[in-house]
Amino acid sequence: LLLTCTGVSFFHGQNDGQKGVGLIMLILIGIVPGYFALNAGFDATKLQDPLGKLEVVMAAVDPTPLSEIDRNTLQEAKDLDTRLQAALAGRTVDSIPTKERFAIRKDVLVLDRNLNKLMGKEEARFSSSDRSLIKVNLKALRKITDYSPAWVIMLIALSLGLGTMIGWKRIV
Repeated sequence: LLLTCTGVSFFHGQNDGQKGVGLIMLILIGIVPGYFALNAGFDATKLQDPLGKLEVVMAAVDPTPLSEIDRNTLQEAKDLDTRLQAALAGRTVDSIPTKERFAIRKDVLVLDRNLNKLMGKEEARFSSSDRSLIKVNLKALRKITDYSPAWVIMLIALSLGLGTMIGWKRIV
């Protein structure tokens, strides 16, 4: 019974720990942005293919029907894509100087935001295949920024698990 309840508490903590993990990561990125801004275990060379595919899709967009703001958003997305390709070409995250890592993180997040904004505009005229291609490649690109170390997940799971074990009377 103790083993089962401990397991239930632990897995409850592991499942409900997204907020805790997010808060810990915000704190870590705020304190040591050069180290935690990008996933150090990720091979940045794998991003050349998604960035290349995004470049092709963006080049096919006709900017004529877009408003000036949307044309600027499209141009910024193209510029970010080019800058990211140059910054990540043939490099691992460990080889990127810590001062550049936060800038790369920002570029990835702004590129994601801009392309999602453009996909919401009918004037951009993305085909359904282009939309799915953008979504898949943005998801691949976000793997370098959307992560948390295993020790953070374990810390939150253990904290919530212990809290559940201690406060079980209130929960029940």
